[in-house]
Amino acid sequence: LAQPNGRLARTLLERESPMDSAYERLQLEKYARNLTRGKNAPKERYDFYDITAWSLPVAYGVPAFAVRALPAGGALLAAPDPAAADDGAAGSTERLPDSLAVGVPLPARLARWAPLALRDPAGEAVLDLHGRVQGGTATTAYVWSCADDGAARLALRLLQEDFKVATSTRPLRAGSRDFPRGSFVARVERNPESLHARVAALARGSGVTVVAVNSAWTDRGDTGIGSEAVRSLKRPRVAVLVDRPVSPTSYGYLWFLFERRLGLRFTALRASALARADLERYNTVIVPDGDASALAEALGDGGIARLRSWVQRGGVLLCMEDAAEFPTLEKVGLSTARVVGVKPAGPTPPGPYAGGPMGGSVAPGGYGAAGAGGGSAGARPGPRDSSDAEADRRPQYVPGSVFMATPDPRHFLCYGLGEARVPVMIEGQSFLKASKEGANPLVFDRAPLALAGWTWPETERRLLGCAWAIDEPTGGGHVLMLAGAPDYRLFWRSTERVLLNALVYAPALD
Repeated sequence: LAQPNGRLARTLLERESPMDSAYERLQLEKYARNLTRGKNAPKERYDFYDITAWSLPVAYGVPAFAVRALPAGGALLAAPDPAAADDGAAGSTERLPDSLAVGVPLPARLARWAPLALRDPAGEAVLDLHGRVQGGTATTAYVWSCADDGAARLALRLLQEDFKVATSTRPLRAGSRDFPRGSFVARVERNPESLHARVAALARGSGVTVVAVNSAWTDRGDTGIGSEAVRSLKRPRVAVLVDRPVSPTSYGYLWFLFERRLGLRFTALRASALARADLERYNTVIVPDGDASALAEALGDGGIARLRSWVQRGGVLLCMEDAAEFPTLEKVGLSTARVVGVKPAGPTPPGPYAGGPMGGSVAPGGYGAAGAGGGSAGARPGPRDSSDAEADRRPQYVPGSVFMATPDPRHFLCYGLGEARVPVMIEGQSFLKASKEGANPLVFDRAPLALAGWTWPETERRLLGCAWAIDEPTGGGHVLMLAGAPDYRLFWRSTERVLLNALVYAPALD
């Protein structure tokens, strides 16, 4: 904050921005009056404009620390030119055919992954963040950690170009180094000679350090490159629903992420056309934010039956935000999860599930130096419905707040996240109770939950025990449900990895 723009820096970096006490009191008064009104009676509107949590370090998943004195040393950096080519890095000058996802039949410039060279005002490089291959040309395999930013991008690009890439479902030992579960392996013997040059080029533009390994032998441990735990991945063949009832902004950030940042081709498919589409062309169908009941109506009974059969044969259905309710609908029957405050109309029909819960460990952890909770994001005192009345209604709408969720590091959706709790964005009133027959890779398992933004007196209590991410293994496929936007407006990057993990791992792993 020791700069002329210190106030702006504080606004961007502080975890919690305090609200005016009179404004807070007004919202709580409306809340109290709304609780006294019947289920079908009109409610007073609250005065929130947009989301209420804006902390940049939290959004990017970067620990931030406050110090009382200016640190010694350091270097003055020049502002990067967003239009400049990034030293010829793959990804900054590369052009790909447009997938017509936005109806523009022109070659699309693939946006660079990030400014990978930080320079001083004289133009000298201060920090070089380009990726590289360590160890020269591999004779056995190229290996890179899934925990690196850009790791999934590198894997997706190679898979899309028909290179063979695998992953380890257990911690991996290769080239005398340890790699976390979910790390990637590109074996030389299973790929053409062009693998060497392509890995080097894509690694550079993705900012990933790749290790060249020259032996499949492992000096310790039971999981090496030749282990049965190393599973082959599948080339992504993705369809994303668009048009009513899908939110155009939710589709928009997915389009830019996939096509401009990742270089991932996909098909934009109208929701109304899904029922008659040739689903065998795809191994992943993504439903952005949208009204779940309207989607079920657009599909009809026949379309839902076809979608269910496709998942049974190995397809991956990924539903996000309000659309995460779609698999829970009685007429859909693709999940044992339920929405808080929504009672099923009758007995739950038998679902087409295969296998039981995947279980998983709950690990302790916090966020950065501050941990979870604290600040003004905790539960606010206020009136309360009776238990019966509260159970019959949805939670109060959460206006874009951040809560701490605990990941299961053994589930593929959480590969690379580590064991500490992670911040997730919630906007809306769709709280998902944990699945009974599937896996719950990201859960709200212990208080305090709130990290930043507005919460109602009931929010944490009703959120506790719910899941932010759910996986229903269904036959040979998966039904994945995310109760929030994993890459909200493309600035909320801390859970982007969950979305990319769904694309990379779900079509191939149990």
